[in-house]
Amino acid sequence: MSVFSRLKTIIEADVHEWLDEKEKKNPIALLNHYLRQCEQEVERVRQLLERQYALKEQFAREHREAEQMAEKRSKQAEVAAQARCMENVRGRTRFIFGSGIAAL
Repeated sequence: MSVFSRLKTIIEADVHEWLDEKEKKNPIALLNHYLRQCEQEVERVRQLLERQYALKEQFAREHREAEQMAEKRSKQAEVAAQARCMENVRGRTRFIFGSGIAAL
């Protein structure tokens, strides 16, 4: 063991002993400290939950909007398909009743 690691071990032991004495002298202060830490953690978790609920609502709203947009695009595709069908019918009608009949 090197000198520095031994010195480190001795200092750590002294600090731990000093902390143990402080805790024994005033356990209420230690409990108060733990309570403050718990309150801070509870507040942090509350904020995270609020954020999570907000994100959930935002996701639900975006999902509804996407479903509405998909429905709208589906209807537009249907109308476009009907328009192409009608354009094909008009094109055939012109061919039959136009110059195309003479070629037949």
